[in-house]
Amino acid sequence: MGCLGKFLLLCFAFALAIPASLFVIAFHTALPLTLAGRTLEAVLEKQQFRIEGIGGSLSSGFRFKSARWQGGQILDFSIRYTNFLWNPRNGIRIGEIRFSKFHVQMRARTTAENSQTDPGKPASNLGSPTEKPQFGGVQIEHAELKDIRITDPETGLDLAVDLLELGQFSAGPGGMSIGQLKLLSDRLELKSHADQDSGALRLDATLLPKIHPGIRKPLPVTLMVSTAPPTHPGTGQLVHFVYPPKSDAFLLTDQLDVRPFLDFPVPGNLTCRLPLATPENPGSPESSASGSFELGSLRFHVAAPKAQSQSELFGRAVDPEGELLYSLSFNQQRLQQSLESVPPQKPEQLVARIFFAKSFASLSPKEQEEASRLRSFFKFPQTPDPDQKPAP
Repeated sequence: MGCLGKFLLLCFAFALAIPASLFVIAFHTALPLTLAGRTLEAVLEKQQFRIEGIGGSLSSGFRFKSARWQGGQILDFSIRYTNFLWNPRNGIRIGEIRFSKFHVQMRARTTAENSQTDPGKPASNLGSPTEKPQFGGVQIEHAELKDIRITDPETGLDLAVDLLELGQFSAGPGGMSIGQLKLLSDRLELKSHADQDSGALRLDATLLPKIHPGIRKPLPVTLMVSTAPPTHPGTGQLVHFVYPPKSDAFLLTDQLDVRPFLDFPVPGNLTCRLPLATPENPGSPESSASGSFELGSLRFHVAAPKAQSQSELFGRAVDPEGELLYSLSFNQQRLQQSLESVPPQKPEQLVARIFFAKSFASLSPKEQEEASRLRSFFKFPQTPDPDQKPAP
């Protein structure tokens, strides 16, 4: 090979080496991550953002020792992902994600941030209605997130999570699979168990007093989710959600009683089968609701709710004075309980009848005080006052 051939071969090798070297530097070294970190520090200078100990690469994952800013910090963060060349249809596959501390304080919102955009102007230019590629979801093989603290001085929010652990978690267009879950926080403790043979999911939860002022002491409850009814249904603090493939979904309980853990009245010793509405199977509450529960001194039988009612639980009871109706519903994510009677009675009379089995006038002063407290937890229909004289 002559000098010219050697020169051309050298030039060709050099031409290949340049993009190959750039590729290695860009995707297999920490240089672009370090540059990104310095850029973030410059952009977020007013928030005093600083990031240290950057490592890893774009191809497999990255890490940093600490990231601090005005009102927050993250320590010992690392993430490892398995799909290097990411495609929205394939989703995001994370092999591992962890950090040892994540504290953030929500900053005060300014008037300009809270104000809405001019209604006379479009909020954004949506462009032509082109079809977007379907997102394939998120898969996480393992996550270990420790010491999470979120505070907001404006709302009084103070949320503390000691540990959030995930294993084989996935969420996407086809649904969500929790896999292995462990949550330890100041409001809720949660741990999942999956039965590989039946496919049933068991969630052991403990509601702590900080989650609601009406919880007197830690409330343990077990949630089961399966596609078939249990062969040997459990009793006590167990709620079983059943989603059969080709029929209506329903909820099962057997002697569920949370009254000893609460400072407000709720049904106790609840044994029922309640329909669950789903997009595929809206259900037929009129024909499938059954069971019974205790409220005060009376036993109510689960029945079909009244027409156009949004009740999740509806019950009827009969005593010598007539019929009593109870309903429980969720209004704007809040529990709402309602009581009424046939024939109608005043709210205080109705509460005394259910919880003390006597008239309000015959209650002691201490019992009347307790009846007034119990009354505040229920909603009552408008009833005519028999002592009120008609207007002239």
